Amino acid sequence: MNPTESLVATPYAAFDLLHTSIWICDLQTLQIQWVNQAVLELWQTQSLDQLCSRDLSVITNFDPLRLSEYMAQFQQGKTVQERWRFYPPEQPIDLECYCSSIPSAEGQSVMLIEGRIIDRVQEDLLRLQSATLEACANSIVITNRQGIIQWVNPAYEKLTGYTYAESIGKTPGELVQSGAHPQEFYRDLWRTILAGQVWHGEVINRRRDNSLYIEEMTITPVYDRHHEISHFIAIKQDISERKLMEERRAQAEAALRQSEVRFRGIFETAAIGIGLTTLEGDLLDCNSATLQMLGYSREELQHLNFRQYSHPDDLEEDLRLYEELLAGRCDSYQMEKRYIRKNGQVFWAGSRWQSSGMNRENRSTPLEC
Repeated sequence: MNPTESLVATPYAAFDLLHTSIWICDLQTLQIQWVNQAVLELWQTQSLDQLCSRDLSVITNFDPLRLSEYMAQFQQGKTVQERWRFYPPEQPIDLECYCSSIPSAEGQSVMLIEGRIIDRVQEDLLRLQSATLEACANSIVITNRQGIIQWVNPAYEKLTGYTYAESIGKTPGELVQSGAHPQEFYRDLWRTILAGQVWHGEVINRRRDNSLYIEEMTITPVYDRHHEISHFIAIKQDISERKLMEERRAQAEAALRQSEVRFRGIFETAAIGIGLTTLEGDLLDCNSATLQMLGYSREELQHLNFRQYSHPDDLEEDLRLYEELLAGRCDSYQMEKRYIRKNGQVFWAGSRWQSSGMNRENRSTPLEC
């Protein structure tokens, strides 16, 4: 009985039930000893003789010089996964190969190769997804369940200053943790993601050059086919500039509030009457001195236009100058005019109008003193 016949009679024949390609070859010579029916269909033949005793490196792109690497992995009981190109008669085909060492019928070790046809549509989709992650402007980090970095994109390298090679195999804590957060912060983060929940928050981290930055981070658990958490994907956005702008805006708003308080204090305690009007001349606000001069309550004056408490004989000139102010042809004007108190009493007073820095086109609020 020749070697081919003896192998056909062995349990290798059970591999014919599989839809994946199965190859058995000698570990010393790389000669093919047996293939299953899926391989024969791939080669469009029914004869084992066309493939058996052929050199594996002749019908694939496998480099025989790498056999020692495979042998070292086999001795540790490991399976080697690589993509090989096979050359059947019609056209080349790429297979995802899983290589391991098993005993032959004679008790010697042989190499078992399981080749799986690559789903091109799925492969293109995965390639597109990978390219998207690579091109993403946000920093992306993928870790295993223990937090060991498996992959980072170029945006992460730019943000942190650490290269891909420097990051792989490390934890984010080893690279960028700043010490700005208490340990309870990180314990809460880990409790959340290990429970299968998404964590979102802001983190102060440290670049390779020791400069600090603030990032908005979302960590999402990834599950394997057994529905167990296998990896975590962290998407990070540098918000340092935004936080700085928010701080500056808060400072400016606080300064404005303080300025308004000071202005209100001066406004209310001034010895002269001061009023704010709309462009149409309706009173918006006034101080206590104005109320005392005109004899109205604050609520009464807020329903009046300055024309109503100005003497009609002075109104024509007053309105001419007021139009000049609204048109932006002057910043202020002053005149002596007569006012009419609530009780009908007429009195003279110096009047000075000035714009608050705007005009009719951008809706200013004139100020009368």
